[in-house]
Amino acid sequence: MNHSSEQSNTYLSFYLGEELFGANVKHILEVLKGETITEIPRSEEFIEGIINFRGEIVTVIDFQKKLNMPIPNQQEKEIIIVVELHSDEKTALIGLLADQVRKVFSMNNSELKPVPEFGNYYNPEFLTGVAKTNDGLVMILDVEKVLSEADVQLIIETNNQDK
Repeated sequence: MNHSSEQSNTYLSFYLGEELFGANVKHILEVLKGETITEIPRSEEFIEGIINFRGEIVTVIDFQKKLNMPIPNQQEKEIIIVVELHSDEKTALIGLLADQVRKVFSMNNSELKPVPEFGNYYNPEFLTGVAKTNDGLVMILDVEKVLSEADVQLIIETNNQDK
């Protein structure tokens, strides 16, 4: 029996606009609602600002902008999913803006379907697969790949500047 394909992972599903995404909970520290985001002048377009999370400065990014997704209405997002990323022996805490958290679900790796070529918006390298759930199809993000090494380095520097 192939243990890697039978390995089960737990995911948090959330909406970015109309699209349902999921992220492995091993990267997620907390889901926050109604936090005040302090803007950072002259930052990258996808960086919304910073928040104070357990005494740490955390950079908040708009995942929709980072993924080049269309943003039809500019309503304020109230959900911040705090994730922990690792880069060159450094750890970065990053807040990801989401429209709505859906639920937590578990799935065997063998149940993940390959990522189709989308063409328009998403870089398939950002996704580990597509999960079929009762809510529909959930695109499973590889959180560590969505942000490049340069992005993570920029965020670490941003976090350190504001300490």
